[in-house]
Amino acid sequence: MASAHPLQSVELPVLSPAWVRQFIEKTQDLTLFIDHDTIVIDAFHSDSFCAVDVLRWIGHPVRSIVGPESVGKIDFLLSSDVGENSSAVPWRHINLLGATGTFIPVLARYLVLRSDAQEARMVVLRDLRPLQAANDRFAAAQREMEHEYNERLRKL
Repeated sequence: MASAHPLQSVELPVLSPAWVRQFIEKTQDLTLFIDHDTIVIDAFHSDSFCAVDVLRWIGHPVRSIVGPESVGKIDFLLSSDVGENSSAVPWRHINLLGATGTFIPVLARYLVLRSDAQEARMVVLRDLRPLQAANDRFAAAQREMEHEYNERLRKL
């Protein structure tokens, strides 16, 4: 992320684990914490995610909680720690598997938070369902307009 004012410097506080947790909970739709074997060991989620889905993902490898088209993206995602790379790491579109078998479209990034003695590995996710719903409404409106236009042409 680039700074808006490169000539100025902002002093940031040293953050306690409780503050980091609150920051993650308040700014991300879903955060999956993973171990070295990429098993989901904990999760923070917003109200847009069903607790049943989230609880179902805990204890399973990340590759097993995504749709078949997303499995191949996981290795690339987990090899691109946004905290280490000097270049911008893009968000990756993946589909999570919901408990009912539905796909949940999300954008994902991988981040490792490190301190002297600990590290926290996480996959940070943004829910794409509101955007998908807006796109679906737009497509439906477009189809309706085309249908009405074709009907008017046919009557002429």
